Amino acid sequence: MRSLSWLRTSLLVVAVVTVAGCAAMSKRECQLGDWHTAGFDDGAMGLPVTRLADYAKACGKYSISPDLATYRTGYDLGLETYCRDSNGFAVGSRGAVYGGVCPANLEVQFLQGFRVGHQLFELQAEVNGIEGQIGERRAMLQESTERLAATQAAIISDSTSADQRIILLAKAGELWQQQRSLEAEIVQLQRNLAVSQQDLSRFQGSLAYNR
Repeated sequence: MRSLSWLRTSLLVVAVVTVAGCAAMSKRECQLGDWHTAGFDDGAMGLPVTRLADYAKACGKYSISPDLATYRTGYDLGLETYCRDSNGFAVGSRGAVYGGVCPANLEVQFLQGFRVGHQLFELQAEVNGIEGQIGERRAMLQESTERLAATQAAIISDSTSADQRIILLAKAGELWQQQRSLEAEIVQLQRNLAVSQQDLSRFQGSLAYNR
């Protein structure tokens, strides 16, 4: 169920981005003037009502003006879909910003879901952040291991002078210390990750929303 929920959320994000980038209307769209549907779609995606100004600018090129009343009727109906608590959760859980579009009588329920969703987002982001840090430290450890191996090979090489060996031995010591430090950091990060994953798991288990 969770994978389907995240898919729906991703599709919603794509839809919002797509619509947000297509404010310009063709001459035919302006002539058809389905302002009720345009308003509903914008409201259902939480876009600001000021979007109508973009339509007015686009259609003004063809001497056509949007029907404000019809657009607003559709927009208000769309907000009833957007401002549900379940959608607030979806918006919050993907880390999106709430634009304050919900009317007072619907905003309370929307924000209830939004706050819970945002908390989930923050917990997941913390887990992702620690996993990223572990990945970085492991990459650094691998690089340090390879450099140490190359340094050790140079130390025992017949072509290395006594003075060079002294320098290489010091470098090998630094790399060894770096490895021990990175290994300790990884162990601590893994402990932190386990705690964060437990917090996330407990929170997910407490959710009333479908995931």
